[in-house]
Amino acid sequence: MKLNVKGLVGKPTAGGIRYYWEPNGPERKAGWTSKPLGLDLVAAVTEAEKRNAEIAEWRSGGARPAAVKKAVKRQTFGAMLKAYREQRLPMLAASTQRTAKTPLNRLEAWAGDMPTTWVTRQRVRKLRDAIAPYDPVKKTYGGLGHQAAFHVLEQGRTVCKWGEAEGFIADNPFTSFGLGKPAPRDVIWEDHHRQAFVDAALALDPPLPSIALAIEIGLYIGQRQADVLKLSRSSWRPIPERKFRNRPDLYHQLLQDPAAQDPNGPNPGEVMGLYVRQGKTSRHVGIPIEGDMRRRVEAAIAGNTTSTAIVVCERTGQPWVQDNFQHNIVRTRDKAIELATKAGDEQLAADLALLQFKDLRRSCVVILGELGLEPGQIAGVTGHKLATVLAILEVYMPRTEAMAAAAVVARLEDRRPPAADEEKQEKIA
Repeated sequence: MKLNVKGLVGKPTAGGIRYYWEPNGPERKAGWTSKPLGLDLVAAVTEAEKRNAEIAEWRSGGARPAAVKKAVKRQTFGAMLKAYREQRLPMLAASTQRTAKTPLNRLEAWAGDMPTTWVTRQRVRKLRDAIAPYDPVKKTYGGLGHQAAFHVLEQGRTVCKWGEAEGFIADNPFTSFGLGKPAPRDVIWEDHHRQAFVDAALALDPPLPSIALAIEIGLYIGQRQADVLKLSRSSWRPIPERKFRNRPDLYHQLLQDPAAQDPNGPNPGEVMGLYVRQGKTSRHVGIPIEGDMRRRVEAAIAGNTTSTAIVVCERTGQPWVQDNFQHNIVRTRDKAIELATKAGDEQLAADLALLQFKDLRRSCVVILGELGLEPGQIAGVTGHKLATVLAILEVYMPRTEAMAAAAVVARLEDRRPPAADEEKQEKIA
């Protein structure tokens, strides 16, 4: 039974017609629920109109029950952000969704309640200056800093490009926001940095050996944080000789590794490795693991009784959640800085303050490059396409003392006389 008051409906029952106020689809989705109004029609009309007044106040941004979500006007910037979150964002990779979360929240705090027409190029530039004021003397950005501010503005450009295509806005006010992309990070984890983090992870209360293991795996195989945390027992398996194709000598060299020869190990006489499915290419790459790293992985697998993951959170016994893992990476870094400072090593403390887990991937490429590996060999470890490896070496690989020394030594070797001339000179002497 339908009545002329919005939301008021009557339902026949054995005791007579009972009246209810029913929310429409959007209202129900926002958290409004059905409300019984009894058998008295006059009283039911009064209560239904009272509920409709509450709905009107809610829609205007006023008071609302605790269980009801905040109302978003269709023509506000916040409405477009909400639609983007619900319609477009779920289609993107999980890592993209995570990195978009904070910039989207900042954009909503800035202009969520404003009409979309309020967001203009001029106001976008004012936002830029507010979140990253530039100091011409120090030549640095304050506020959120260059990197975080760029991510906010870049996210605004992405959302508004989508909003323009969907008809929310006429044009994209973030098209030219006047802040260049930050220079690529060139921070490199060196061995004493790795050791400082490992020691710090074990010095935490309680200790977090899983953090130490994740850092060492990340530096060894050059994978993203998400890929390291996804490693499971099924990722750890023998690599047969046929996988080495025309290089069986490499297989037999790896078999000579003491960790592979250990009769007390779980897989004696086999070349073991981590198989990683690259997030962007979906290619499975088997990376041989040897020495102490192999022993640590095998010990972690043997010790994990509550999960099939290799890197397991000590507190839960389950795989790490990304945000919680990142929080504890920061805790570990803070502890490492504390220990370095207590030891009087201010330079190490300053170096550690710059390091992030994501720098491990670049550091792996740099380490392999310094060892003299060709781009194709590096790609075999990291799983990149060859063109991507070349781009990383060009953009991310800092020029180091080791590289400079290798170039000088190559020159020295080039200047050496041929072997025959050396023998002649020895006879003369």
